[in-house]
Parts: sequence; C-alpha cells; structure tokens
Amino acid sequence: MTTGLAGLDVISYPKLDVKAVILSHVHMDHYGHIGFLDKEIPVVASPITLALLKGIQDMYSRGAGSEVIYFNEKIPEAKNPKILKSTGKSFGRNLISTIKCENNLSNYFWESAKKKETIEEGSITSLEDTVLPFSITPYEIDHSVYGANAYILEGDRTIAYTGDIRRHGKYEKQSNIFIQKARDAEILIIEGTRLTGENIFNSEVVICIFIIFNKFINYLFNSLKNLPFFHSFFLLFYFIDLKRNY
Repeated sequence: MTTGLAGLDVISYPKLDVKAVILSHVHMDHYGHIGFLDKEIPVVASPITLALLKGIQDMYSRGAGSEVIYFNEKIPEAKNPKILKSTGKSFGRNLISTIKCENNLSNYFWESAKKKETIEEGSITSLEDTVLPFSITPYEIDHSVYGANAYILEGDRTIAYTGDIRRHGKYEKQSNIFIQKARDAEILIIEGTRLTGENIFNSEVVICIFIIFNKFINYLFNSLKNLPFFHSFFLLFYFIDLKRNY
C-alpha cells in the first residue's frame, strides 16, 4: 500500500503496539485524527475535555477523523472494498478519565443528540481504575481552553509531555507545579507555542479587564446616543466628519 502524497510505503514500517492515546486538550490540532485509530485504543483525557469533545461532536460533523467519543461503524463495500460504507450504527469508544466521573456525566457520553440514532455504550473508567503497562500522572495546566492537561509517564523511561502549556493565565500556578515535577524526566515532549526572545508579557487578567472596559464604553456610548440631547450632539459630529471627508 502506498500513499498518493509522497510514495511512502506504509507496510515497510513496523506496526506499533499502541496502548492508549493521551489527549492534552480539546483543540482540533490535537484530537483531529483520533477517529482514524483502532476503536479498541482507549483515549485518556480530563473529564472536561471528554465532555467538550462530546458536545462538539454532537453539534458539528467534521469527518471520520473527529469521531473521538463515538464513531459511525463503516465496512468495505462489496463492489469496491477500498470504499467504506456506513452501517448506520454508532459505537462509543473506550474512554479513560483522569479522575472519576459522576454517573450523570458518564451517561451523557452515550446519549445521542439525534432522535433516530442510538449509541452502543463504550467504557468509561478512570486512570485510578485502569491497568496500563506504564503509569500516567495528569497535571492541570494553563491554556486557552478549559480541561487542559500535561502528563508525566513512568515506565522504562520517564517522559514529561507538556501539551500546549502557557504561564500567563488563570492556571499559571498549576503550570508551574507541572514544570517543577517535570524537572527529573528523562524525555521532554514540549508543545509550547509563540515563544519569543523579546520581553513581551500580557497578563490574561489585564486582557480581561481591557475587554470588559471596552464593552462598558461601547454600552455607555450606545446608551447615550439614544438620548435626545446626546443624539443631536452625535449627529453634529457625524455631519462635521462627513464634511471633512467630502
């Protein structure tokens, strides 16, 4: 079998013995192709990430690659086995939450958003109750989406995986805790983005205050311009501005 893009012979590569997929957070560039993996491979993520993924999958159709929580079964067509045809049946994947989920959240994963569709339940367990050939310790970190995690894996080697980590938001302290824990790792997989040598630092608190202040000014402006006196005042400046331009 050869890919059409680069003539890569896929068969020449050894088949990987994948025990689990470790997902850091719910951004498309991280979960976008999980749906192409074998259905028996479990997905490890925080309960917030798993719940957000379910909501996204219920609301949007983004192709088979994005079928993370549940997937539509496909089988080869009789006339052309290279073409996969949907059976119309949906199955839940095996999920591993970083912490134990409440029953109502567990039930949510297998509830279909479509009236005529049913989802055959997958499994939902926690890391604490799952046996893997290596240990996984999750760490909540700061990122632009809720539920983001970094991980430390311990087996033959100790691996620290940052996910998309940052240190200027609400969970800066949690990021710092992970950084300290990762110091002794033998292998570091880092995905921090927008690194720069310049001394640029914008606190998320400052940005939030700026956004709120800007919305308040817009609200005040829109409220005042509807009053008779201020309405005439704004019209005057509007016509002055027109005269300058034309």
